[in-house]
Amino acid sequence: MLDEQAFRKLADDELKSLANKLDSITELTSDIAADALLIEFDDGDKFILSQQPPTRQLWFAAAFQAGHYDFDEAAHTWKDDKTGEQLRARIARDIGEKLGKPISL
Repeated sequence: MLDEQAFRKLADDELKSLANKLDSITELTSDIAADALLIEFDDGDKFILSQQPPTRQLWFAAAFQAGHYDFDEAAHTWKDDKTGEQLRARIARDIGEKLGKPISL
């Protein structure tokens, strides 16, 4: 398991990278505050990606579904602790379903 300092750096970097990529999608806004990335759509719906330091996970909640993501050091990516799905694939899928178009992150 990552120590807290390593977790915070990886998590911060992931939130910033995702926010930068989301900036190009005009149908939503994204903001980082209080260790979380808030994704808000034009219709008022919100998705949230938050850091969970006690478990060293990122938690993503969207459309009444949530996932908990551990950092896979070998693959250098965040993966769902139950399904193994990559975090970026999940976020892209959920945003794409919401907007009705494919999204790549």
